[in-house]
Amino acid sequence: MEFLLQLPDISEEEVMTELRAQINEVIAGGIQPDHISSHFGLLSFYPPYFDMGNQLAREFDFPVRSPVAASRKFPVVYKNESTHKLARKLTWKLGLRHPLLAMKLAKQFKIEEMERKSRELDALGIPHPGMMIDSFYGDPTPSNLLHILENLPPGTSEILVHLGNSDRQKEYPSGLDTVYLRNRECELMTITSPYLQECLTSMQIKKVSYADL
Repeated sequence: MEFLLQLPDISEEEVMTELRAQINEVIAGGIQPDHISSHFGLLSFYPPYFDMGNQLAREFDFPVRSPVAASRKFPVVYKNESTHKLARKLTWKLGLRHPLLAMKLAKQFKIEEMERKSRELDALGIPHPGMMIDSFYGDPTPSNLLHILENLPPGTSEILVHLGNSDRQKEYPSGLDTVYLRNRECELMTITSPYLQECLTSMQIKKVSYADL
């Protein structure tokens, strides 16, 4: 929250340096990242950071998360009031401090702008899923997951998940939404259910990783 409110005062050059340093640190630790993404989707919807993410994606040859949110592209099918409520809250608070920036950011939540960015990724040759499905957040039930799977469009989609265990609450980093801890456990139980694999098989849905894009 505070990070968003301070966006106008943050050096973009320093952000780029930090992002590159984090990627190199992970690689140096023996972990090979398979894509670039960010908390709150900053690398998808904030234009300067979107450009940074694209530059890093080409530099390291990584895919990126889709800038197209399913709840915006298919609002009737993929409803997500939780995320939209949070977005409105953040935009309102940002508007009190930086009204012009808030107006620019509000534009980024329009489906036309999201699809324009998707086309830009295609033009740059950066692999990405067709869209990100954000409607599992806030409603991590088997019935909602089944609804999502039954309405998947052709192509590749990413379902955003926030898996966790409340027993490890003290280990979570500062800034994590601890209010959502119970739902994290529900998401974990739903995603790891044997019933899920049965559904995927019957619907002929193939699970892939970013490395497969």
